[in-house]
Amino acid sequence: MTQFSKWKLLRAAEDAREPLGLKATSLNLLRSMIALIPGDSLGAAPDQHICFASNQTLAGRAHVSIPTIERHISILVNAGLIKRATTMNGKRWARRDGQGRVVTVSGLSLAPLFEKYAELVQIAKDHAERLLRLDVIRDRCKLLLARLSGAEGLLQRARNILRRRADEESLNTLYEELTSILRDSDTPFEGHKETKSIPSVKDSEIEETFPRLCAEIRTARSTGDCHDRMDQIASELHLGSTWTAAKAKGPAVAFMLLGYILQRIERINVPGAYLRDLLQRIDRENDGWKLLMQKAL
Repeated sequence: MTQFSKWKLLRAAEDAREPLGLKATSLNLLRSMIALIPGDSLGAAPDQHICFASNQTLAGRAHVSIPTIERHISILVNAGLIKRATTMNGKRWARRDGQGRVVTVSGLSLAPLFEKYAELVQIAKDHAERLLRLDVIRDRCKLLLARLSGAEGLLQRARNILRRRADEESLNTLYEELTSILRDSDTPFEGHKETKSIPSVKDSEIEETFPRLCAEIRTARSTGDCHDRMDQIASELHLGSTWTAAKAKGPAVAFMLLGYILQRIERINVPGAYLRDLLQRIDRENDGWKLLMQKAL
């Protein structure tokens, strides 16, 4: 019979807590319920996924009142993480047969945790990618703001948007507005210079050194599309905020950094940490970017 690590299932629920709208109290209650089920696994057998503890017991474990427990049980039910399997009076118990097997139960079922595990993982992944997109757009807006002169009304509004947790639509609208104004003013862009002088590198050398990244962006329709694809690859590699730091080195260095990592990804355990190390190395050495042109063996 299939069993699932109950702590792995709890982690999936915790990772998806924000898009599910769960607060700390709900997660503490879920953690208490999981802890009260014997063993380290949840399974399909009733005694492997039913919590029989009373609200009083759960309140003591979670350090909250009984009414609070009742409220957060409803929250977890509505979130689809648990379901009620109780009798009319709400009591929780198990009836066993002569061999000690549970045949009838009344309690709180945690079966949805393993039934919806893949869905919870996807919810958490989509949320993390969304947050990364927001960080990237926010950083781009900040770079554009550094070039903006005059337009005090827009400047103040942009700062207010960037100070709070703006949604993706608001940030994209701000980015387009800033881009349009700066394009019309024909202001030279000085906030995104290369940190080191990079001599001309032949296209053939780029193709030979970074064939994987070149293949990924070869069909890009524009420079913007190329940058978007690189952002997507960085997201899939979980480079996080370190990718933003890499892009601050300029488009050429950022391309080589991403290409260098993608070419060696099978041998890299933590890509984000590896990228940080590369950034430090190219900062320490004169013409440090040249190490990125080494072909992977």
